[in-house]
Order: sequence, then structure tokens, then C-alpha cells
Amino acid sequence: RPTTILEDWTCVARLRSDEQEFCRRGKRTLRFDVSILSTGGGQELAHTWCTFVYANPLPGYIDLQENDERTKVLAVALAFAVSAADGKLYDCEVELIKAWARENILEHEEQTSDQERGKLEKALNATVSYFSEGNKLDSYRLCEEILAIAPVGQRYEVLELCMRVAQANGSVAAEEMAALKDLANWLEIGGEKFRNMAEKILPLDMHEVVDINDLLGITSDMTKEKTRKHLNREYSKWNARVTSTNPEIQTQADQMLKIIAEARGQYVSGGR
Repeated sequence: RPTTILEDWTCVARLRSDEQEFCRRGKRTLRFDVSILSTGGGQELAHTWCTFVYANPLPGYIDLQENDERTKVLAVALAFAVSAADGKLYDCEVELIKAWARENILEHEEQTSDQERGKLEKALNATVSYFSEGNKLDSYRLCEEILAIAPVGQRYEVLELCMRVAQANGSVAAEEMAALKDLANWLEIGGEKFRNMAEKILPLDMHEVVDINDLLGITSDMTKEKTRKHLNREYSKWNARVTSTNPEIQTQADQMLKIIAEARGQYVSGGR
């Protein structure tokens, strides 16, 4: 049969590397198979293959799954650290963390074996014992690890869990708020986002100690004029909520407006 020869390389197709799904980051060995088929019956006329080593710069789907699982384990550890920040582990806080762990670490509970459930319960109980004995975690190191493997949305979920734990017994100790602020900082969650989350989950009347600066987002580097503008924005935000149909939001808005008025007298009228 006649033989057709291509005199030079011909581009038949381009496969973009950023459109491929890899299982892992790093060096991946790719195999390319090329066949020439007849136009009539699709008979294979020729076939060849080659391998190519590609350095994948992005996490693969197995990496992402493992990162997700690891982040959830670290989130549970941080939640216990927040619960123990005031030197107490309330049962309601412990049960909230355990319920979250069962729902999120054992995502497909119907497919989870008794052995896996038992392993998780054993780990949770060991963590409770660890903190009950007065031990501490290096929360900064855990946050560093989360920062390296988790997208910002999942970091918000970690912080929300910790806030829900602080909320569980109906009041937020100063030590718990300090721990939450540290976590937000170490997880690179901005101050405004932190305050927005706290306003919804930890309203003012839950705080055992109220820090006006933290509550309103006033920082030491703000000039008098910058503080004035910032307080005006806060006033507009909370004044709009006074007419809310939700009585809890109304109450919180009234409280915040009084605090803003106090801050204006302290920082704007009286100077800093």
C-alpha cells in the first residue's frame, strides 16, 4: 500500500497543561498516544506513543482532598483551644465541637465503618482530656499550617466554628475574644471581616468585657480625622439597623449607637 510521509513536524492539536487534572503537585510522567485512523472505517493505520515529565505547580485533586481533611482536623483542635481559653471546658462547647467533627470529618457517615467512628471518638475524648488537664496548643503553628493549605473560604469556616464554640454557653469571656482575634490575625482574615462575623455570631450583650476599640475597629495608627470618618461609617451602618424587624438586631443597634457616641466623645471631641 502507498506510504504517506510528513516532511516536517505538523501541529495536530494543543493540550494546555492548565486544563489538565493531576492527582498530585510536582513531577508527573505523562504518556501521549497518537493514532492515525482511516477516514472510511476508522481503521488504525499507525500508532506511536511517548512519555513526558511535567512539573505540575498546582495541588492535585488528591492533594486538595488531603488538605481539606487536614484543615478540618486542625479546625477541631483550634476550636478546643478557644473553648479552653478561659480555663474552662463547658459541656455545651465540647458537644458542639464533637458534633461538628462527626459531621465534617465523617462526611459520608452512612459509608463510615464502626472502626472509623470509634477512632474519631477516641481522638476527640483524648483532646478533651488534654485540655482538661490545663495543657495548651501552639495555635500559631496550627494556623500557619492551615494558611499554607486552605483557601480563604475554608479559613472563614474555621474561624466561624471557633466563634460558634465561644457563643455556645451564652457569654464570651475576654480570653476567648483575645484567642479569636489571634486566630483571625494568624489566618490572615482581615479586621473588617472578623468584626462582621463577630457582630452576627457574638452580639454585644454576650461579651463579658467590652473593648470599644476592638468592637468598632479603631486602631492606634488612626489619626483623629480618620477615626472621625470611621465612626461616621459605623454610625450609618448601625443607624440603618435600628428599624430592623428583628428585635435582637434592634437591641444590638441601639447598644452600638451608644458605644459610638461614647467613642466620638473620647476620640474625636476630646482628641487622642
